Formats: sequence, C-alpha cells, structure tokens
Amino acid sequence: AIFTDHIEKLPTVTPEDYLFKGFMEFPWGDPARGWKDLNEAIRQRPSSPIARVFRSQARTLLAQGTGDVEVARKAIADASFAKDTTSANPFIIFTDLWAHVTAWRVFRDAGDKDQADQSLHQAEKDAHELESFPDLPTSNTGRWFYFFATEDANAACEAIRQSYEQAKSPNACYSYVYSLYELRDFKKAREVIEQATGDTEALNRDAKLD
Repeated sequence: AIFTDHIEKLPTVTPEDYLFKGFMEFPWGDPARGWKDLNEAIRQRPSSPIARVFRSQARTLLAQGTGDVEVARKAIADASFAKDTTSANPFIIFTDLWAHVTAWRVFRDAGDKDQADQSLHQAEKDAHELESFPDLPTSNTGRWFYFFATEDANAACEAIRQSYEQAKSPNACYSYVYSLYELRDFKKAREVIEQATGDTEALNRDAKLD
C-alpha cells in the first residue's frame, strides 16, 4: 500500500513521467490509471520504441491473465512497432518473443490455428535472434521462455543455466531449478539451491531431493 500510494502521488509532466508511472501502476497500483498514463506517454511521444515496449509488456501480462485475443494482438502490434524502429536490440526482441509466445497460447485456446502458428513462428525467429547476444542474461532468459513454452526441456535448461550463471538473479535461479526438476536432475537442483541460499542444513532437514 505504501508503494502504490507513493506512485499515485508522483507528479507527471514529461512523457517519461507518464511512461514509468503507468508501467508501475498497471500491475501494482490502479490498472485503469496505469493504462491512461501509458497511453498518454505514447500520445506525447508516439515514435518512442521504449514506450511501445512498456505498453506491449503490460498488454502481454493482461493477455496472459485474461486470454483476451484483442489484447494479445495489440501487444504484438506495440512490440512489432518497437522492433521495426530499432536495430538488433535484445530487450525489444525479448519483448517481441514474449508477446508472440503469449499470443500463440491465446490464439490456440481460442481455436485460431493460423494465428497461433504465425505467432509461434515469429517467437521462434526471435529466439534465434537472441542467440546473437549470448552474454546477456535477458537473451538467455528469453530463449528459455520459448523453449519452455514449446516443451524442449533440454534446450530450456541450457538457456536458463547460462542466464543464471551470468546474473545469479532469484528469477533465473527459480527457473533453472524448475528446469532441472523437469529433467529429474534432482542432485543438480539441490546444488543450485544450496549455492543460492547457503542453507545446506535447512535443506537437509526439510527436503530430500534424491
């Protein structure tokens, strides 16, 4: 509540003010006001790729939660705009991949096979593009997301292993352990958890993984 109250009180003057405030408000504050601020940022700066990326990510989150076909299409449109106006930006490619994987699921569940197939094909192209940035955790996380969605467990585990070893972030750790569990490599999963938490004694007491 303290965080959302603070966001609400922030002044909005520049397009960037509206952009970052709207992006924070959408998932954690007032979604309706968040949409309004994101749209205002793009109204003031319609050619901004980063504004389209943020709105695409917000729409992708909404599409994931609602299965709304039109929202999924709009998420793709924003991501595609950003990608078409920049060159080889891994964060934008990641956003495009995320939007298309989500849209693939939404279209598939809605029974639109053609749109689903097109979305999955674009996601695959994005995953290949991200291979050009092997030293970036975001790139490997994006590839993991694609491989995980398409049930290529071995490729997913290798991609997220690289991401985790590069950044050691909690999210990458969780995804890496999850992938190891899928491969039934419980011993390695235990090692990763121990390294991340440093709490071997608690693991021995509370869980037996192998």
